Amino acid sequence: MMPAPASAASAEPARPAAGEALLRQYAAWLAARGRGNRCFAGGAAAFLRRWPDPQSFAAEPLEVTLAQDQQTRPFITFLLLHDLLRPGYDYLVNRKFASLLELARGTRMEAGLDEYQHAAAELGFSPHVCSRSAERVIIRLLIQAGRELHHLTVTDLHDAEAAFRARGERRGGDWSNDRVFLHAAWAVLFHLGITGVTPPNRRRHEHAGHAHHFGGVPAWLAARFERNRPAPPRARSHRRQRPASRRTDPIAEQGQPRQQSRSSYAASARFCT
Repeated sequence: MMPAPASAASAEPARPAAGEALLRQYAAWLAARGRGNRCFAGGAAAFLRRWPDPQSFAAEPLEVTLAQDQQTRPFITFLLLHDLLRPGYDYLVNRKFASLLELARGTRMEAGLDEYQHAAAELGFSPHVCSRSAERVIIRLLIQAGRELHHLTVTDLHDAEAAFRARGERRGGDWSNDRVFLHAAWAVLFHLGITGVTPPNRRRHEHAGHAHHFGGVPAWLAARFERNRPAPPRARSHRRQRPASRRTDPIAEQGQPRQQSRSSYAASARFCT
């Protein structure tokens, strides 16, 4: 069983309205987006029956929070975007959201997300990195911290980094994509003067071999590639070679006559006649 998320303790969320009033707010939010049906309403009602205080949901083990069905997940998203639930970074980095930036329109997070993406574009990040780092990192910081963009801290970034790293370890040790987006987010926040600490070095640790480059290759084949890797070229010697004409003949040095080839003998004979 997965442990309860260690990062769940954070800023206190807003006190939600009573159950019926909260369900009406949720229905209005869905209607404004052209969504909503009896299944979504039933999922929200079931959630409130089990967790009358939505923040108590954050104390559940991660496998429980991630196991909520598709009728309940939209209600959880509504709670997150309206500061009614801070589930912890463990949940936020493991949960997949559809169009989270679009869902944040009209919330307190919209201005900060727009400012961030504009600054990221000014720094030269690609449109893909601008949007993905905003959706994968920044909006999750805003949700969990419960503060505006300019009130985020280095501690918030470290907490998110720990959650991304733990997710990667559970999935086999690879969190390279999340590391790229986290590094970009950190760099932009530093550029905006929000954090006074530069982003950490994004390079991997040194590896003894080269098998880590064979992503997607079966282990037995990667090991064979590693064994058959050609040896590095030998460094050229910088000693100056003597010209061929000055090379000594070991036979001549021993006092024995040197054997000439037919062509050289004929040439010398013509020269002497």
